[in-house]
Amino acid sequence: MRLNAPVLAAAVARMERAQGLFCEIVDRIAGPEPMLVLRELHGGRVLRVHAGRGVVDGFTRWRRALGWFVEVGDGTWFLPSLLFSSPAFDDLEAARAVDLAREGLRRSGLDPEEVDPAAPGPGLARRAGIAFGALVGWGRE
Repeated sequence: MRLNAPVLAAAVARMERAQGLFCEIVDRIAGPEPMLVLRELHGGRVLRVHAGRGVVDGFTRWRRALGWFVEVGDGTWFLPSLLFSSPAFDDLEAARAVDLAREGLRRSGLDPEEVDPAAPGPGLARRAGIAFGALVGWGRE
């Protein structure tokens, strides 16, 4: 496999711009291309996200979730991984979610500064596994 192939380079560049977001579901759009409309709880940005019918049907409005999203380039986003929710997230504030992710990094021996509290999206995407584990663990306590 050629790691410098143009098509692969474009895919890697797009994934490097992925965002990890703690969000709430604002709307569900049915149709041939099901979508979720999400509001980022860190900054209020609204995203229209392409998601499979099973994902769209599995969420209700105002449910809070953690997911990783890649910009498509036409003003919409794509969900390349999972979108996780827990009833414990209903009362979880965005700043606390970031604190939990940063604490997970600290416990893993990594620099918590990798997740910037003012703009956590890139850091949450870069350390998605640790952020996911920290929030899931908190939700199960």
